[in-house]
Amino acid sequence: YYGLFFVAYVTAIVFALTRIVAALFLKETLYQATATSEIMVRDKKKDVDQMMKKLHAIFQEADISGDGVLNQDELAQILTYTNVRMLLAKLGIDVVDSQILFETLDDGSGEISRHMFVTGLKRLKGEARSIDLVPLVHKIQQILEHCKIMQKSLQTKQACESDIPAVARRKEGFIE
Repeated sequence: YYGLFFVAYVTAIVFALTRIVAALFLKETLYQATATSEIMVRDKKKDVDQMMKKLHAIFQEADISGDGVLNQDELAQILTYTNVRMLLAKLGIDVVDSQILFETLDDGSGEISRHMFVTGLKRLKGEARSIDLVPLVHKIQQILEHCKIMQKSLQTKQACESDIPAVARRKEGFIE
């Protein structure tokens, strides 16, 4: 009888110790994963901060007039520098034509403020994201609906105008 209890006791102890060791490994693994994700977040924030500083520095260099805004000539001038083009290419912004970039960043005033420059380039960074494309698709659908309404209105107006000579002819025939 004692042998049976001894085997059961040893089995229970070995099972418990195995579970404790597995729990310790799991705890350490989760800790390392959390630490790694925190490091990744910190590194990402550091990269974003460095990018923002570089974009502010580019704007400062480009603002030759010192008025706090860029005109098209100032932007074209700064984009002639290889280092600026390389930095923008690193951000995923391929600047082929400075006029297109200016029109993209400009709000219609003919000038680009520091805020518009930095946030605009930050949004242009990398590939298009779904959060950027969804509002665009929505606006395009609205424009398409307006075009359809205008087309129907134009067709109705054309139909009415084509009926006017026939009505006028009938009236003339009726009067005689």
